[in-house]
This record gives sequence, structure tokens and C-alpha cells, in this order.
Amino acid sequence: MARYSTGESTKNNIYETCRRLFYENGFDGTAYSQILRESGVNPGTFSYHFKNRENVARIICTEYIGRQHEWVDAHFPLMSEDERAVLAQCIFRRLMYDDEKLYRFFSETASHNLGTDVLEEYKSTYVSGYSLFRSVMGDEQADIFFAASSGMATTLEPYLYERRNVLSFEKCAHYSINAYLMYLRPREDLSKSIDRALAIVDGILIENNGFDVTLTDVTGFGADGTPKA
Repeated sequence: MARYSTGESTKNNIYETCRRLFYENGFDGTAYSQILRESGVNPGTFSYHFKNRENVARIICTEYIGRQHEWVDAHFPLMSEDERAVLAQCIFRRLMYDDEKLYRFFSETASHNLGTDVLEEYKSTYVSGYSLFRSVMGDEQADIFFAASSGMATTLEPYLYERRNVLSFEKCAHYSINAYLMYLRPREDLSKSIDRALAIVDGILIENNGFDVTLTDVTGFGADGTPKA
């Protein structure tokens, strides 16, 4: 019978090893055997804590995107919910566009079916956006849209990643956010929101270290997202 460690430190070790390897090598470029070797655990221990590497990737994605939303919610509480969702998406796009390794990881994970309950995981990852869709569409239509969007991500993200050298960041932001949120707002209105969010992003100091990011508003935007006098 396999012996494995159930300690929290072991779980953290596996998780941090995956974060490091996924960032450096990409999801597709990180073999299960390499994770076991570099974390120093056996298959039973890994399976006990995470089951498979896809589950670890989902947790990394959820936490990473969630932190961008949390930062926006904390710094711009007077902005409307949909405006905050657009801003968080713009920050996420900026981070990926500026870091090829991050973009590779999110592109590769998007192209995989990460588990059997993709819709629930997608709703959890984009919880702010899902809440907004529910308030506008109702639960049933929001679920239908998010089911379609979770499939869209498998093609849209790799498509943008492959064209990152010929598409500007601004174009990537407009294309992706319009694709995900086009059923919420009129296209012209949504495009104006994206332009406003891009202006705020230009004033954010971004310090990136792998999956760890520090964001600082250095231009003095108010809590409602407008420049301070």
C-alpha cells in the first residue's frame, strides 16, 4: 500500500513546485514525472493532495485571476461592477501581454479540458463577471453564456497568444473583452469602457515575478476610476 504525506507543508511544496515549473516550462512542457522528482514526492502523495496536474493548473489560474479582481475591488470600490470587471480583465491582459511565459501558460491551460466540471470552475475563476451576468440575465441565461464562454476560451486564448507579436496590447484587450462581455453591454459602450480601463492600466506600476504580481496605482485615480484633480 502506497505511503504518502498528508501534511500541509507537503501540499505547499507540491503547489510551489508546480508554480515554478509551469511558469518556466509552460503547462505542456512540464511532465508529471518532473513534478514528482523536483517536489520529492511519490505519485500517491501527489494524488492525495491534487489528483492530477490539471487540478493544480486550475487552482493557479483561479488564484491569479482572482487577485487582479480583488485588487481592483479594493482600489476602485466606487466604480460600477461591470467597469471593475473590464478593468480587471485589462490588467490581466497587460500582465500576459508583457510576459511571454505567463501568456504561454494561460494559453496552454485554456486549450485543455481541465477537469469534468469546467463550467463550475470557469464560474469560480470569473466570479465577478459571473455575478454581473446573473444580475443582468438571470441564472439560467448566465449559465448558458458561461458554458459557451468556457468553450470559447479554448480557442480565443491560443489564437491571441499565437498573434501576440503582430497584435498590439490594446487590440488584444478590445478583442478579448468584447468577446467575453459583448452580451452585457452595447458594443460601442463596452469599447468606451475598455478605453477608460486602458487609461487606468497605463497609470499602474506592475512588478511581476512569475505568478506573483504587485500592482501600484501611481497616477492618482480616484476610487471611482476618474483622475484626481
